Amino acid sequence: MNHRAPEIRSLPETHTLGFLRSYSMATLDELPDLWRRFFDAPVVIPNYVPGAMFGISMDPDGLGTFTYGVTVEVDPVPEDLPRGTSLARLPEGDYAVLRDFGTLDDVQVQYDWMIAEWLPSSPYTQRRGAIFERYPEDPRNGPAGMVFEIWVPVNDRPN
Repeated sequence: MNHRAPEIRSLPETHTLGFLRSYSMATLDELPDLWRRFFDAPVVIPNYVPGAMFGISMDPDGLGTFTYGVTVEVDPVPEDLPRGTSLARLPEGDYAVLRDFGTLDDVQVQYDWMIAEWLPSSPYTQRRGAIFERYPEDPRNGPAGMVFEIWVPVNDRPN
């Protein structure tokens, strides 16, 4: 697989709404079920901002458990959340963003490369905050693949 250096982009604070669930390395294979639940749910997301879906990894406990969310952006944050949904906040700041086209397997390959190879040799360090995938609307999206972006929160590496 071809690897390109990520771009550094600033993100304003962003609120997303959808389904969140706790996972461990032992239950990681159940993650696609959350995506199916999102698509199958008869839920109308109020104040939905069209353009992309998000897969958000957050709140790691250091022991292999984390929260993952399948969400869409909302603005403003609704006063009443649809039953069973939760908010996920993406903090303002700089992010290393890798954009590509491929399969879900390609998303994992690119994610692993960013964290294990690119980040340690880059002029950046990972800061606290959610790592997320952004799946923008694109006419090429379909059975052969989709456009995806991997966003990793970063700070300049201290000298």
